[in-house]
Amino acid sequence: AALKRGTAVVVDVRDVEDRGGGRVRGAVSAPDATFSDHVPAVRAATKALSDGGRRPEMVCFHCMESARRGPRCARRLLKDL
Repeated sequence: AALKRGTAVVVDVRDVEDRGGGRVRGAVSAPDATFSDHVPAVRAATKALSDGGRRPEMVCFHCMESARRGPRCARRLLKDL
């Protein structure tokens, strides 16, 4: 629902070699291997929602299996905030 309202940011943390199935439309690309380099882009995406008058409701981390990379990158972002 938040995606449809435009109040969510999707962060695709799959590494390049794992993207054979395609990309997530509208997602911020922030591969796990270089995630720290992409934190400013993730922060900018959430700020863009705020600047557009929408309150970010959710930041969703997408990875191939959602067991390691997504949670790890979410923890990295929290540390950076």
